[in-house]
Amino acid sequence: ANAATEGEPTALASRVEATVAAVIGSGDDEELAPLCEYGVPAAMPTHIVVRGMKPLLMYEFEICAVNAVGRSGSVRIRVLVPPVSTFLEQSISQDLETPIDASE
Repeated sequence: ANAATEGEPTALASRVEATVAAVIGSGDDEELAPLCEYGVPAAMPTHIVVRGMKPLLMYEFEICAVNAVGRSGSVRIRVLVPPVSTFLEQSISQDLETPIDASE
């Protein structure tokens, strides 16, 4: 069953909010250290660049939608930033594979 069939109010998302935090420690000693927060209109696809992340550190991204009714449940994704050398090697190889347009 969805919210509309249960008589709960519904509305389209008007804003998407995201927070990024570094994951420090592990297990029972794990803590989240906030890095940044973003809020963008939900009307169109958006790309966000997060700066200041450090290699070999785990980060948690938490995303939710906001509208006139309230906030949605959040989605959490964790990523491990690769070592700098691996990142640079991938970036260079992608640049080499990109065709060059001689007409420009």
